[in-house]
Formats: sequence, C-alpha cells, structure tokens
Amino acid sequence: MDDNINFDNMTYAELTEYFEERYKQIRLLRKAREKEIMDQRTREKVAREKGIKEGFEEGSKIAMKIAKNLLDVLDIETIASVTALPIDVIKKLEIKKDMDELSRNLPIHDGNDDKVKLDINDESDKEWFNEET
Repeated sequence: MDDNINFDNMTYAELTEYFEERYKQIRLLRKAREKEIMDQRTREKVAREKGIKEGFEEGSKIAMKIAKNLLDVLDIETIASVTALPIDVIKKLEIKKDMDELSRNLPIHDGNDDKVKLDINDESDKEWFNEET
C-alpha cells in the first residue's frame, strides 16, 4: 500500500476498502505479535521447569553424598532432618554402604585356578592374614 494516498479524491467505497485492508493488515500483525509473545512465554516456562528439575536433581545428589558421609557419625533420623531425605532412602543408603563394605572383604576368585584370593584392604587385615597362613 502506498502511504502517500490522497484521501480527498477517493470515494466512500474506496475509502472503506482502503481502511478495511489496513485494518486486516494491522490485525494480522497483532496476531503474529501475540503468537510470538505466547511462544516466548512457553519457551521461558519450559526452560524454568527444566532448570528447577536439574536443580532438584543436583540437590538430591548432594544430599545423598552428605547422608552417605554422615552414616558413620549420626543416626538415621538426624541425617533425615539435616538432608531432608526420606528415612527409607537413608536406610537404603546404609544397607548399600554395608553391602559395599562386605563385598570389599569377601574372597575374590581370579578364574585361573581353584585357589581363592583375599581382598585385603588395610594393614590389620594383612597382619591377621599373614598370621593365619
């Protein structure tokens, strides 16, 4: 559309058609802008939710590490109140830690012969093992 239109020479029908066309263009531009705003809000909401989820996951990992380190020092209820982890999760951590400690002290079979090797972790184990053999 030409912006240098002389409205004085236009008939009523031509003016009506001109302004209806301009109104249609303005309405399309407004709808496009509204759509862009809605799309931007959606992108921001998704990004915010993703950030919250990642932050929660990272915080949970840190809380799990703290709880695992406190198992030898504090009781389960105190660890739960400090870390905000559920008691059943801390109990599972305690069981896993106990199982890990037990598995480190179990005999290991190397697969080459019928003898079993002991996994000796510290000096007291080595001394006991040397005295017994």
